Amino acid sequence: MMKFSRKEIYFLVLMFMLGALVMLVLSFNSVTQQARKHWKFQSIDTMKTSRDLAREHLKDPNFSDVVDRQVSDIAKTGATHIAIATPYDDEFLPIIITRGPAGSV
Repeated sequence: MMKFSRKEIYFLVLMFMLGALVMLVLSFNSVTQQARKHWKFQSIDTMKTSRDLAREHLKDPNFSDVVDRQVSDIAKTGATHIAIATPYDDEFLPIIITRGPAGSV
C-alpha cells in the first residue's frame, strides 16, 4: 500500500477538483451551444443595475450612457432580448420611462 504525504494528498485533491471544474465548464459550454440552436429567445437580465442600483442611478446624468453601453455589450453576446427589473414606486418613474433616440419615449 502506498503512503502519500499531506502535501501530495492536497496536490491530488487540487488536481481532481481542477479536472472536475474543467469538465463542468466544457459541459456547460456544450449545453449553451445546444440551447442556442433550439431556443428561439436568448435573454440577459439587467436586474443588478436596473433594480438593485436604481436609486443610485436616479440622479446620475450619465445613466443613459450606462444603459447604452450595457445594451451594446449584451448585443455582442448574441442575446435576442433584455430583461429589465425596476421598482414601480413613483420615485423610479424616470428609470421606467426612459427616452430613446431623438427624444422619443
